[in-house]
Amino acid sequence: MTSVDVVQRRVLRVLVTTQVLGAAGVTIGLAVSTLIAAVLSDSEAVGGLAQTSAVLGAALFALPAARLAARRGRRP
Repeated sequence: MTSVDVVQRRVLRVLVTTQVLGAAGVTIGLAVSTLIAAVLSDSEAVGGLAQTSAVLGAALFALPAARLAARRGRRP
């Protein structure tokens, strides 16, 4: 195994680990924000609205981000 292979494996492990931790953090943050909104407002509907807003915001941001990545590539 060459030194390039070793470095690539290490980078891949770091990327996978950070992706898993980041996804877990986003999921936990979304769940907690929904619960906090529901508790503070005494309304489950407001809790659902918080979660819906987060999902819609991510969906709306994904479209321009995908266009930008298609136009300029993912690296920049």
